[in-house]
Amino acid sequence: MPVTVSEDIYGSQHVLGYDSAQGERVIRRHFVEGITGTKPLEDAILAVTVSPGVTAFATRFPLLAAAGMQRQNVTAKQIGVGRFIVEEQYSWNSGGSWGQFPTSTLIEYKLGFEGVQCYTVGAIQTNGLPGTIAQGGQFKDSAGANALGFVPQPYTYMRPVIRVGRPIATNSNPLNTNWFQVLGKVNSSGLTLAGFNYPAGSLRFDGMEVSVVSNSSYQFQGVMSFTAAPSFQEPRLYKTGGTWEVQYGLNLASAAFPAFP
Repeated sequence: MPVTVSEDIYGSQHVLGYDSAQGERVIRRHFVEGITGTKPLEDAILAVTVSPGVTAFATRFPLLAAAGMQRQNVTAKQIGVGRFIVEEQYSWNSGGSWGQFPTSTLIEYKLGFEGVQCYTVGAIQTNGLPGTIAQGGQFKDSAGANALGFVPQPYTYMRPVIRVGRPIATNSNPLNTNWFQVLGKVNSSGLTLAGFNYPAGSLRFDGMEVSVVSNSSYQFQGVMSFTAAPSFQEPRLYKTGGTWEVQYGLNLASAAFPAFP
């Protein structure tokens, strides 16, 4: 008796997730008949997934397939001699702690601070920096006079920043040399993440955490970490002719970020 497959029989489902797109799933049920041999359950699954096979998911659900919905599980149940119900379960793959699928990037933001080493001799500060002092200018005292003979005192300015976490889910190892080369650098040109634009010099790549997951639609899952700030400029001190001068420099090198995994 040849193996026959009746596909998408009664009990097949398409479940929409209203509170969260992650709740959407598709369950395809198929009736398989004519299985013989020593591995009937495995052969029933192969009859659906390999030969003779059922109509491709991309044909039945082209929009979901194009958006990246993946088959997560296939279950075979024997209901008689040589007869089986094979069930395919499709859903969005979970990546990181938020979950993601290829055409949707979910971003986590955390508002916080990071310390910036600065110096002062009583000059007025702007945004925590000695902002009244121009490039190459001398430190001033509180009255605006040149601070001759004064030694600038260090202090820490708590610069407000936004920590940005971008989940990744891919079958290509993201820990490649391209991202190693930009570690600790800021973007050299404008960059858009989840609809938000970051001008050149405002986003620093801090690293990534990646887990290698077996038996998953995506083998490499994790999070890329960035820090966003209006500017990463910091003052540097130079002593010239007995006076202290300040120069603002971008302490961090800039680079063109590679394509995101």
